[in-house]
Amino acid sequence: DPAFESILVDQLDLNDLSGNNNNASNVGASFQTSVKKFYDGATNFNGSAVMNVPASSDFAFGSGDFTIEFWVNTSVKTADGIYRRMFVLDGPTGDTGTNLSLNIHASSGHVIAWGGNAGPGNIVNQGVNIATGDWHHVECVRQGTSVSIYVNGSLQGTGTDSRSLFASSTPAPRLGGASTSTGRMNGYMQDVRIYKGIAKYTSS
Repeated sequence: DPAFESILVDQLDLNDLSGNNNNASNVGASFQTSVKKFYDGATNFNGSAVMNVPASSDFAFGSGDFTIEFWVNTSVKTADGIYRRMFVLDGPTGDTGTNLSLNIHASSGHVIAWGGNAGPGNIVNQGVNIATGDWHHVECVRQGTSVSIYVNGSLQGTGTDSRSLFASSTPAPRLGGASTSTGRMNGYMQDVRIYKGIAKYTSS
């Protein structure tokens, strides 16, 4: 759509498009035009950058369904020897039992849904090797207590997470890494979407 394209020209848009005003703040990420999937460019995370969304009950999933999806193009997979963090849902300090993050494993290249050291640990750790230098669509979906990872529309692995996520707290989404600088992503992201109460994908 030419009218749509004319709005999105060479900019880093931190605004929440849902209208709920969960607008992000940027710490070191940049908009660049040399690597892109759609539009005129993509957000570049340089291994230390992160985008922080303010804590909100909008992201308190409780025991309900949810979907998190985005396009990612990773430049480097190795970081702290374990994984690179693409998306993190951080609870308040000390609330590590309810954390949720989507990571790329350093050696296997698998997308991992991780529930924190004080939680279930790896919820899903299976699937395709995310190759560097190429775009992949990643989806994490919980339906009931079943958590599924899809890459490029294909189911890559399932696990179980019956926790009530952030039922009594207000989590803060972070793109490209966690509040600590360890294991932050080196690569590009576009079109991050979070759906509360909706299992958007239920099969390949």
